[in-house]
Amino acid sequence: MVMASGDSFEEDADNCVWLPDVDYVGAWRKANEAAEALNAATDALGQPAGAIPHAGPRGEPVVWMRPDSARTLAVLVSLLAMGQEAS
Repeated sequence: MVMASGDSFEEDADNCVWLPDVDYVGAWRKANEAAEALNAATDALGQPAGAIPHAGPRGEPVVWMRPDSARTLAVLVSLLAMGQEAS
């Protein structure tokens, strides 16, 4: 998809041009699988990630996160890495 109004991206499907032959649905499905896996893992730890599936403008799968969720995930990964170093 290409933005009809220029360079700035807005979350409005009516403000973009969907490119033919780009599998946006397939990309979203791949992103959804990853987002669901991340959300399930972080929910099990009591620290929900709130990962959101998205298809990028060129049909690439993308997983969005809010900044606070990304920081929480960074802490969890750091703790995991420290545990790996200790073993």
